[in-house]
This record gives sequence, C-alpha cells and structure tokens, in this order.
Amino acid sequence: MINNKKLINNLILIGGGIMRKGETEKIDRWMLERIRNKKKVKKPKVLFVPSASEDLKEYVQDFTKRYQSYGATVKSLFLVKETPLQAKVKKSFINADLIYFGGGDANLLLGTFRKFDLESSCIKAVENDSVISGLSAGAIIWGEKFLTFDRRGNKFVNFRIENGLGWIDKLIIPHFDPSMLKNKKVSNLLIKSNLNLETLAIGNGTAAYWKDKSTPLFKKQKELCLGISLSIKDLIQKYE
Repeated sequence: MINNKKLINNLILIGGGIMRKGETEKIDRWMLERIRNKKKVKKPKVLFVPSASEDLKEYVQDFTKRYQSYGATVKSLFLVKETPLQAKVKKSFINADLIYFGGGDANLLLGTFRKFDLESSCIKAVENDSVISGLSAGAIIWGEKFLTFDRRGNKFVNFRIENGLGWIDKLIIPHFDPSMLKNKKVSNLLIKSNLNLETLAIGNGTAAYWKDKSTPLFKKQKELCLGISLSIKDLIQKYE
C-alpha cells in the first residue's frame, strides 16, 4: 500500500452502473462539484481514459456528451488504438482536474499502466490536487487485490482474484450485490484465497471515497445502492 493519505483521499471509486442510462449521474455531478469547490474552478478539466474498453468509440462519445452537459471540458486519451508519446501522456494527466478510468477489462487497463508508466503520472497528478476516479475495471485496479469476472449475457462467470496496484489495502469487489455471494463458486473462491485483507464491496450506483481516514465513505445514486467494507469472513456471513 502506498503510505500517502493524499493519494487515497483523492480517489473516488465507482462500483458500476450504465452511464447512458443515467445510473451514475448523481455521483458524476457530485464528483465535479467537489472538484469545483476544491480547486476553485468553474469548468473542471476532465481526462477520460477508456483503455479498459479498448478505446470504444461509443463509450467515449457518451462520456464526453454527459460530462460536458454537467459543465466540464473533456479530453480523451487513447492508449490502446493509439501509441502517444510519453510526454503527451504525462502532460494530459498533469493538466486535468479529474482523471477518469472507464470500465471494461481490468487486465487490459493494467497493461496500459505498465506500458505508459501511468502510475507515476497519477501520483504527480494527485500531488497537483487532481482527483482520480474509475468505474468498475477503472475502480478495482487500485486495490491490493480485486475480484474480477467475465460477462456472459447478463451473467457474471469465471470469477477470479487478481493483483491490483495496491493504493488501497483491500480486496475490491465491483458490481457488488448480495446475490453474488450465494454463488458457491464465489464464496468458496473468497474463503480459499486465505487473504488477510478487508473487502471493499462497491455496488452499482455507489462510489467509495476517503476523508483523512482508512475507512471508506460511500456516495450513492439511490439509498438502496450498496457499499460495505468488511473482512472476507464477515462479508460472507452477512450476505451468504
């Protein structure tokens, strides 16, 4: 874990939600308002990094349209279909008030972190008081470990635990819903992992953030949206 409260306090991690359906709008607007108050800017500069979706055009268009309608300026950085110079990447990060990593494939996103040394760019951006956010894959990579899976239609399959960047000393679970733990493959995977880590289970329409403490706070799109931080054992006992 990176022992720097400022890094953690500048993270906002969203468990999931379909942006085009407005499922994170309340969180998105709240996040921009925090930045306006923090950095004293009227029109926050947002850098969208869609690497986890393989730079999906439709995702970029929807994100740009929505964040512009929320009063931000938006630039996108393509790191899968393009290979920008390292200097351009670093400049894009340092000039942004908010750096937002979109959803998709967490391992693809981590590959771009290694290729372009994005972690050092993120650290420098945070030192400049920028906020780093991510949704789903863009959120879970910040944990010591994360639970990931594949989609098959409307179902999640092939659950596995993988290594993250370690900014947060927790096992991060995205799209969290109690029904997930009723799947014996998931609960057994968590139990057999023998990890001495707390979980950070973040549901759709929920954002985890920090404020000078290691305990996360949660901003919710709706009251019923879920966010919880418990040991693996206690999480399973609570919802299994």
